[in-house]
Amino acid sequence: MAQTPRELAPNTSARHYFGAHLRRMREERGWSQAQLGQRLHVSADLIAKVEKAMRWPTGEFAAACDATLDTGGTLSKLTPLIDIERCQERTAATATAQAVRAAIAQQRSGNPPTVSRPAASSRASVRSGTVQAGDMASTLPGVELTAPPPAWPVDRLLTLPQGKALPATTLTLTDTSSLPASHAAVQPGRVGRFHAAASGLRDLAVVEIPTDEGPAVAVATSPAFGMVSPAYRLDAFTLGILWALCGMDDALLADDAALAESIPKLRRYAELPGSAVGRAVAADLNPLSQMWLGSDFCARYISHRLETATDQPIFWTREQYGEEASTWLLFRHKIDYLRATSGRFTTPTAPANRVFCIPETAVQTSPLAERVLLLLSAAFMESLHIAVHVSADPAYATVEGFVLSPQAQVILANWVRADGLWHVDALDRRTALRRYDDVARGGQADAITAAPHSNQRLQGLAEYLDLNWTWLRRRCTELSTVGIEGMIRPRSRLLSTDGINAACRYLARLT
Repeated sequence: MAQTPRELAPNTSARHYFGAHLRRMREERGWSQAQLGQRLHVSADLIAKVEKAMRWPTGEFAAACDATLDTGGTLSKLTPLIDIERCQERTAATATAQAVRAAIAQQRSGNPPTVSRPAASSRASVRSGTVQAGDMASTLPGVELTAPPPAWPVDRLLTLPQGKALPATTLTLTDTSSLPASHAAVQPGRVGRFHAAASGLRDLAVVEIPTDEGPAVAVATSPAFGMVSPAYRLDAFTLGILWALCGMDDALLADDAALAESIPKLRRYAELPGSAVGRAVAADLNPLSQMWLGSDFCARYISHRLETATDQPIFWTREQYGEEASTWLLFRHKIDYLRATSGRFTTPTAPANRVFCIPETAVQTSPLAERVLLLLSAAFMESLHIAVHVSADPAYATVEGFVLSPQAQVILANWVRADGLWHVDALDRRTALRRYDDVARGGQADAITAAPHSNQRLQGLAEYLDLNWTWLRRRCTELSTVGIEGMIRPRSRLLSTDGINAACRYLARLT
């Protein structure tokens, strides 16, 4: 009879946290401890002991687990904290032995030992979880705001869940509300007993703020005089942004060198009239990096094919979920591509047209934070004078991304939910032009966003996505005043927050 797995306590220590994450990722693969051990060339007993926090995981072990389980480096990022904890444990053991020897010596000399009591924590409100965190999981399932293990010199852990391509990531949060003014300019990662950058984890400042609904938490990269803007409070709006940006950032940074090597090798396909490249050519990259490669190639392919276009094209985009659509907000090459095509093919009286198909099933299965990302992506496009049309007809759900120049060609370019990295082709047959013209016209004709003005289209989309328009506008107004960079900024050269800031400014200005 199989034994029930021992219940783990991830908040006990960094070592326990590592073990719990290792077990979860192993079980997500459907592997036993023995099966993982075979792949790592270690015993099942070692896997079991690491998961139960009975053995210290080494950096080499963490790296091997990351590679085998394709975690995007999640476990390796925990090893510096484990090393700190291990050092603290050794130091504590030495200190305890010295204290015992001193106590024995004092007893022998007739002097009773003195006992010092630690002062109460000045950060009790943040550590205790009195802030409203229960609603976070309803806006983005899997998000957790928890107390850290005792050995961690931070106040909270914000865990952001894994997506279809986004890796799970953990942010450490340090309370700066009680810091003296002399520490106002200190980066949050330097407040504790270690530098967050050394651990590979991103550290943010966190404070508790009052709201109409009760206490909430707000985060920031560099608080001014210990203050964090209320605009950065954690809710569906900011959690979606943190989830997309931090996940992309971690994944792309992990593969930065490999991506730099892959890009020139894959660009030779741009010389071909069409291509469909399988994922095997980039098997060493994580899913998000593969997604970036496909997106980058498709943008370049379309731009090259449109060089001789004389009529205004119609764009059909395949994104249906916030995770996919957030690439328009964050991938630097997509932001540049949108700006370039908008500048070339739009006029104040004749905006370009971009069509989405977002069936009701996609809306119903998307959490609130993802739906916010969808709306922001559309708002960014509208800010560039691109009219966004959204069809709910599921008949169009499998249509590949394409660009139609009605009198010249249809450019197929798709990487979203594709079997390979991408599929691109260019067709100029009259039958192909008519077929895709019918699709483009049909998608626009029955669009739930059918309206002559941008604010009407976006308000119609918000209603379809079940988003509160007043709340959206208010949050965009708040964030457009301070900018996203005060809350979070990308480290990867391949990402930018320009799209998010532009979307917030645009929605804030709408009347």
